[in-house]
Formats: sequence, structure tokens, C-alpha cells
Amino acid sequence: MTKLTLPGEIGLQLGSAQECVALCDDSGKTIGYFTPAVPDALLDPQISEEELDRREREDRTFTSDEVCARLRGL
Repeated sequence: MTKLTLPGEIGLQLGSAQECVALCDDSGKTIGYFTPAVPDALLDPQISEEELDRREREDRTFTSDEVCARLRGL
């Protein structure tokens, strides 16, 4: 991957982006997109300990064959 260092204001603007940004040349043509990095904590599943415990207590599980058969029947 190529790494570019963005000078001054451009780097500040992209560094504060909260969502995907279209990058355009002077004529307005889109040349690419920038997706800001997110903190690792936001990548973790957002699930409570109670929900994890409930899922561990569930008795019924399904084999992949059972799941495939059910999907074929839909």
C-alpha cells in the first residue's frame, strides 16, 4: 500500500472526518474515497454480559445441514 503524508489543512480536515469522504480533483471529478480509521473499541461487538450469558444457556443448536435444509425449504 502506498502511504501519503497530507499537509496542513487537508490532513486536519480528513483527520476530523466522521464518515466516508469523496476526494475530488480541481475539476470536481471524484478520484477516490477516504474512510477514517475508527478506534478499536468501536470494532468490538456491542453486546451486554447478560445477553452473552443468555446465549450460552440456550440448549438448541443446529448443524450446518439442518440450516441448509431449512433455507432450501423457504
